[in-house]
Amino acid sequence: MLGQAVDSGECDRCIEEFDYTICQLSQPEIRIRDLAQIYARAYQNYPEYADTGGRDIQGYLEDLWEKCPDGFLVAENKGEILGFIVVDKCYRIHKGKPVGEIQEIVVDGRHQGRKIGPRLLDAGIRRLESSGLQKIGLWVGKHNKPAQALYDKYGFRSIYTVHQWVRMERRGKLPRGITASLDRYKPKQHNLAAS
Repeated sequence: MLGQAVDSGECDRCIEEFDYTICQLSQPEIRIRDLAQIYARAYQNYPEYADTGGRDIQGYLEDLWEKCPDGFLVAENKGEILGFIVVDKCYRIHKGKPVGEIQEIVVDGRHQGRKIGPRLLDAGIRRLESSGLQKIGLWVGKHNKPAQALYDKYGFRSIYTVHQWVRMERRGKLPRGITASLDRYKPKQHNLAAS
């Protein structure tokens, strides 16, 4: 789910050059606390999109870690986590094939406007595609039009709506031109650990 608090992709106003890397989450027993704080800050003004299933945020993220530990990717700058994405390589089985899922994508409000959200989304999709997945889905807030526009840019299409959530899915490889447009904002170091 991508709350309003996440980099919406509408900001080509990208400010100064900002150096960060995207990599696999290390030291989860320590760092999940950091992720919970980022999550809480990102959703404080949009509680309707903070979907933890009634659990506390840290417990929710720990449950996700148990389910898909290799799906936690973080954007970091000098040890500070700026945002994260959680992807699940087998969210469900459809017609005998696994469907990947973007479980969470969160960018700390203090670091929005630096294309971190789109770069995390790109990294998450690539992580799922590297597993051979052809279908990837996600849930997004019904009134979160900027996030829906970002997902649309990445080839996701609205499938149906349930209460305040829209189900979006995509098939196949990333649309042409996405990577090229992101390269304009590529940080000096971009390191994505391969799965």
